[in-house]
Amino acid sequence: MRIAQIMELAKAQGRVGVEDLATHFAVTPQTIRKDLNELCDRRILTRIHGGALFTSGAVPFRLAFL
Repeated sequence: MRIAQIMELAKAQGRVGVEDLATHFAVTPQTIRKDLNELCDRRILTRIHGGALFTSGAVPFRLAFL
């Protein structure tokens, strides 16, 4: 699942960029923004201009989506 992979990338790198993710997953930037917004709504990421940051102390992904 793309959203899980985005979360893992953000966790590993500390931050992710919309354009880089769009290229990596071969989708539009709008699709990535939607995915990032979903992760931000669940308080896993924090949106910044052009991307998102991994939120320290975030609830593990599996628990957040139960």
